[in-house]
Amino acid sequence: MNNNETKTDFLMARISQNENNQTVDINKWAFEKIKNTDEKINILELCCGTGKQTEYLVQKFPNATISCLDISIDAISAVKNKFHSHDSRMKFFNTGIDDFFKNNEEKFDIIFCSYGLYYSRDMDYVLAKINESLNNSGRLVVMGPYGENNKQLFDILLSLKVKLPDLVISSSSTFMREKVLGFSINNCNAIQIYTTQNNIIWENVESVMNYWKNSTFYNSSIEQEFQKIVEAQINSSGKFINEKKIMLIVATKNA
Repeated sequence: MNNNETKTDFLMARISQNENNQTVDINKWAFEKIKNTDEKINILELCCGTGKQTEYLVQKFPNATISCLDISIDAISAVKNKFHSHDSRMKFFNTGIDDFFKNNEEKFDIIFCSYGLYYSRDMDYVLAKINESLNNSGRLVVMGPYGENNKQLFDILLSLKVKLPDLVISSSSTFMREKVLGFSINNCNAIQIYTTQNNIIWENVESVMNYWKNSTFYNSSIEQEFQKIVEAQINSSGKFINEKKIMLIVATKNA
């Protein structure tokens, strides 16, 4: 399994844990903002995971052809099984984002990605290819973390003198604004930006530790100290709250 496959599997584990403890259904929230259509359009979903967002795409765009891409073979297998009744309008690609665009010649009316776009090896290349692959007036729809995302967990690590990797900081805090919004400003004539806060509430230490161990900022060398801080907070208040800051960008390509 390569590094991006490992990251994808960890991401899927974290998303699953978040969904069990979240206060906002972020998929419902996002798709209420995305205009639907009955037209026969072509959609590309990057980093489809196990199909949580694919389900919304299938429902909101009933006549669309939907291409689902993920580097994880397990994710693609799960999506194929989940949407087998829609086989006539589904395509599946078990590959990474960068590799897909090296060979892609299709044009799309919507390119969608919920989390995961920041795992690209070369983001500038991928964004340029996304621009080439969008039809005129096509939409790029990206959802991801921004700002003081994961602040409570990051504060614990910083208190323990842990230096967070640059990729963790960029993917969690700056990617949406600097990369996705920057691209949109330069290449799109209509940009809609939505934000929300989703508080993840854990009531036991095990749940917090499982999430952290599946994250890209896990550090085994300070595990005991980290756990003691989490235990103290849960013993004091009965819960541990981690704030997830979420941004949705819907950008329409210049005609």
